[in-house]
Amino acid sequence: TTSRLLRTMTSGVMMVRNDRVVRCNASLERLLGRDSGGIIGRGGGEVLHSEPSWEDLREQAQRAGELPADGGMVIRVRRPAGEIVCAMQVRPIDPDSPVGMIITIHDITEIKAQQDRLSRTNAELGALVDNTAVAIAYLEGERFSRCNRPMQALLGVSGEELIGKGLRDFAPP
Repeated sequence: TTSRLLRTMTSGVMMVRNDRVVRCNASLERLLGRDSGGIIGRGGGEVLHSEPSWEDLREQAQRAGELPADGGMVIRVRRPAGEIVCAMQVRPIDPDSPVGMIITIHDITEIKAQQDRLSRTNAELGALVDNTAVAIAYLEGERFSRCNRPMQALLGVSGEELIGKGLRDFAPP
């Protein structure tokens, strides 16, 4: 039954009809830092203080053709304990009617923070490689995937000529 399914879901789930939350699970309550009394019967904008706004999310759900293929999006949700980043999926309850939606929400704050740290680290590493006088190349398997100018000068080729070629292409037989 729907109740059993809602109880076993680890992601936050809410069912919305006519812009009002009609059901939710305990995972959503924990995620948002509220009990069901602060969620059921309320409008989506009251429940999800999010960026993009509830109105934008609702409009996207109603125009299902404009949602990503998996119905997913990333939102920022403001809650009493602070802002979190969430992956959210929106599906119509009935594909022929925009009146009701099933919304699943999963906290990805830590994953997003790790991705941001990795991006910054990669950018710093790239700046270091690009601005050193030492010849440096990255290999994926046995093929060049990136190189700096000193490596291009050492091998006598441009970066475009080097990328995708193997080490053996530059070594004498």
